[in-house]
Amino acid sequence: MKKIRLHKGVSHDEATAIAKQTLTSRGVKQPEPGDAMPDGTKFAGISPETRKPLYTTPADAPQLMSLRDAESYAQTLEDHGHKDWRLPSQAELQVLYDNRAAIGGFEGTDYWSSGTWGKAGLGAWGHDFANGEPKRYLNLKTYSLRCVR
Repeated sequence: MKKIRLHKGVSHDEATAIAKQTLTSRGVKQPEPGDAMPDGTKFAGISPETRKPLYTTPADAPQLMSLRDAESYAQTLEDHGHKDWRLPSQAELQVLYDNRAAIGGFEGTDYWSSGTWGKAGLGAWGHDFANGEPKRYLNLKTYSLRCVR
């Protein structure tokens, strides 16, 4: 695929809009958050960190888990033909929250992210899906997990 070089003064949002318009004019439909992909995963949006598409599992992990268990679960998950699942970053968890209605399958209220805080990783940042606020969680408590790739 040919890379498009941005001109000075063109913002990332403007370049994204131009790219979408170009794809649409060629008959290529851009996925929308919540769209089911051919492999069964769901398109969640664009990762704020990588600026690449962000995909999620169609449902939460089957049980509440501690941070260590959540990390282990994500590292060993083989789902929908993929082995590169991980905990979302705090910013990616915000994308999941913002698009939760379209994505669906969120059963929990509090979700883990990969961002740790405190001395020796006392806890991790997460997200309260009841009110949309980021929270600091102690890593021994159990919360929900939605893996991303």
